[in-house]
Amino acid sequence: MDSVIQSPLEKETGVKPVTGLPRRDYFLLPLISLMTIIVLIGSAETISRVVWPDYSEDPCSVSVGHHKQNCSTKQKTMEGPAYVEAYNECGYRTLAPCGPKPPGHIRIALLGSSFTLGFGVSYEQGFPGKTEQQLTAACRRPVEIQNLSGIQLQPIQIYRRVDEALALQPDVLIVSINPTDADEDYTDQDMRNRDEPSALERNLPPMSSVKKFTKDMSDKFTFIQVLQHFRYLNQDDYLHHFLQYGDQVDYLRQPLTDAWTRRFAQLDILLGETAEKAREKGVPVVFVSGLSRVQAGLMSEPNRPPGIDPFAFEREFQRIAARHGIVNIDPDADFSHRTNATNLFYPVNGHLTEEGNTVYQQALTRGLLLSDLAIFQDCSKPAPR
Repeated sequence: MDSVIQSPLEKETGVKPVTGLPRRDYFLLPLISLMTIIVLIGSAETISRVVWPDYSEDPCSVSVGHHKQNCSTKQKTMEGPAYVEAYNECGYRTLAPCGPKPPGHIRIALLGSSFTLGFGVSYEQGFPGKTEQQLTAACRRPVEIQNLSGIQLQPIQIYRRVDEALALQPDVLIVSINPTDADEDYTDQDMRNRDEPSALERNLPPMSSVKKFTKDMSDKFTFIQVLQHFRYLNQDDYLHHFLQYGDQVDYLRQPLTDAWTRRFAQLDILLGETAEKAREKGVPVVFVSGLSRVQAGLMSEPNRPPGIDPFAFEREFQRIAARHGIVNIDPDADFSHRTNATNLFYPVNGHLTEEGNTVYQQALTRGLLLSDLAIFQDCSKPAPR
């Protein structure tokens, strides 16, 4: 018979060693692990909210694209500085009153989404305010921009505010659409009903359960946004990551997909009717495309992946503008000449920083002053770039 080998401790005490965990540990150990994870997440979230506070929910907003009259609120995104966001008596983000245009003033009406609203920076730091200042100096007369833009306005909703903008009797109507606003899929019924009140309702695109869960978690937890912020500071990593987004960034790929071809055809209709409405009022229309962070980063990237063209979005609008007698201003060159152009945008929320707003303002101001628009013919022309 084989003899059982005993340890010295077992020989001395006569007690057999424990060969398994006590039954209660199968409950306590997972509970301790779970509590540790909760404490770590709670600590990370608390520190993130103290160091990177965010209070960007706009209490002045009353409906899609509209704001309370004479409303003012302190705002701050997680990535940016605190600033005051104020709206005039018509609910437009501008320092100028929206009543009858004073004699000798140049009035511009601006339509777009959060990109043109100047989200994330003060009015003085945003490109609309900077453009006002530069045009006023160049034209030697007051220039005001009535900014009718609103957060998350989609193309049909922007189109629906054209009549409101023209009622201000502007000298120029500027319309801006950027890639993140243009990826909406309108049905034929949506397009037929574009002049109906229901068109003002935001058309939320379908989202997979995994993507929705990820977005909800990111929106809810500041520390996740902080982690994203530091990861996205690396331009190469950021570009590689966002090029995996499929349809959302297919406007960068050539040839265009059927979905994006259809979207540009619908934008052609909306901008064409915008130009026709403005023409009836004797108001010239200017289009200036917005930019996305990934798009700007690829413009300055010497080794772009095959089939990727960050300039294609603007070229499509050049064609649309030419068909409808719209003045087109191209901001791409100002961004493409900048190394690490992604630094001109906040990494997570994707809006322009103060420096990015300055670059965009320079493109817009130069385009307006060098255009054939009669209202700017007596203004000083900018120096060659």
